[in-house]
Amino acid sequence: MGLTKAYDTNHDSNLELIFYVNNSKYFVADYEYASFNQYLFADTLKQGKWWLQWAFGDFNNNTYTDMLISGPSIDTINIYESSSYNTYPKNYVTRLKTNLPPGFTCLYYYVDLDRDGLTDILTYSDSNDTLSVYENTTGNNYALAFQQLVVPYSAAFAFAIGDADMDNKTEFITGGTSGRILIYKCFGNNDYQIIWMDTTRISRAAYDPVFVPDMDGDSLPEFIMGCFHVNSSGKYTAVWKYYEADTTNANNYNLIFVDSLNTNEYSDYTAVSSCGDIDGDGITEAVLATQNNWVIYKATGDNQFQRIYKAYATVNGRNNTSLCVADMNGNGYAEVIEGGVFTSTTSETKIWEIMGEVTFDSLRLTQLDSCIQVKWATSKQFASYGFNLWRAVGADSNYSIIHETNDTIRLDTALLNYTFNDSNVTTGLTYYYKVQAKALNDSSLFFGPVNVLYTGISGKPWEPVITYSYKLGQNAPNPFKQLTTINYQLPKAGQVSLKIYNIAGQVVKTLTDGVQGPGAYNVKWNGMDQNNQKVSNGIYFYKLVTGDKQAIKKMIILK
Repeated sequence: MGLTKAYDTNHDSNLELIFYVNNSKYFVADYEYASFNQYLFADTLKQGKWWLQWAFGDFNNNTYTDMLISGPSIDTINIYESSSYNTYPKNYVTRLKTNLPPGFTCLYYYVDLDRDGLTDILTYSDSNDTLSVYENTTGNNYALAFQQLVVPYSAAFAFAIGDADMDNKTEFITGGTSGRILIYKCFGNNDYQIIWMDTTRISRAAYDPVFVPDMDGDSLPEFIMGCFHVNSSGKYTAVWKYYEADTTNANNYNLIFVDSLNTNEYSDYTAVSSCGDIDGDGITEAVLATQNNWVIYKATGDNQFQRIYKAYATVNGRNNTSLCVADMNGNGYAEVIEGGVFTSTTSETKIWEIMGEVTFDSLRLTQLDSCIQVKWATSKQFASYGFNLWRAVGADSNYSIIHETNDTIRLDTALLNYTFNDSNVTTGLTYYYKVQAKALNDSSLFFGPVNVLYTGISGKPWEPVITYSYKLGQNAPNPFKQLTTINYQLPKAGQVSLKIYNIAGQVVKTLTDGVQGPGAYNVKWNGMDQNNQKVSNGIYFYKLVTGDKQAIKKMIILK
């Protein structure tokens, strides 16, 4: 469920950015990724009179994209489907009759809640606080499988879904205006029961739960709940609460971390949070929405978390912040897509991406008989795509690029050395040099200048020296839904094999098989097997073999 989504609805291997626009009439707009960080309007998927809710997926397992649409003051949920494999889901196919009084209906889509091989659709209606689960039977037919009044717990506007205690059963977590947190567990075919309840110890509400697959590396997922109340003076007291399964007591959960929000920074039913690997290190971060801001939390130890980023220093005049995390441009680093509302007729969507970092260690010049040798070193590189070497003659101005490197480094804290020999020099002139890092989304990282009066003679330039080590990086994003990137380095030429394996040790996909030279490589995998069929959710392994060396790492697919 959400107001901002990234999904490849037309199966062209590019994610579409899908969000609502509320210019008098609300409609779901589809923007297609065109070129690097450029998006073009593709289509209007659906138009309504007010705030629309939607979800995407292959609900009936026919490989076509389905779209659920709901909104206020209706008692039905409409399902649209692509008319062919490579088209947008605009073809109306069926309607789910809720048999409830008209009211606001929230939609949540999950593949097979009760793990019986059939897709389930989880919904909540505020007309009488009713939770419902619909199950796909055949084709475009759906049947009501479960229904329960949430009263007296009240108003379950949002859900987080996952295996919260790692027992191979699905839980969904919710909160509401009662200020309580509830966890439902599926015990079998269409059998859902409340297994745990916790008061947030505040009087107003608990909203916007987020399920996060193991932020702190203790093999247990976390779920996060935003909670707030209004005091007598009208000010908000708000917190983020982090919970984790109690490993010694079945169906029990412990509060492991609490962080307070500032006044007027609060989560409510209009905020939609998310999670993902923002910095490409293979570890998930929580990306949490307040009504008019958003923040990123990262684990610093077991059950320890730190707020590492805040989008806006002050209130930004927006409301209904909706977040989605996805690698839209396919560069291996997930973007944060932020939607929000300014007025009843104006909304805005922004795309944020992490900035690369480079820490320079040194920049030195050496006169040789026929050139000036330029050496520089770095002590840290993160999301770096190489360097530009700039030179000026006679004064510290009017620089031009004379050399560049294009190596890709996700994260390296070792000392890396680079060398270039500049032979286009004249005796008696002073030369100035500075190095620019080509860091992701940051062109301001320069080191230098340094200068030298050249007294040698011209000659042939030396080749730049770049060394590589045998290295297999963690895929990113991980876990992933649509596309992930695997990076590796080779110190010398040779036969190279990079393959994906399932947990049974069977080859799922061969990504690379051939001779490659020394260098840094990036390979993408779209979750398809050798027969170009989607693989199922779960754990997979990727193995790099070259010569007498091999390395293997784990990845997770969550769709």
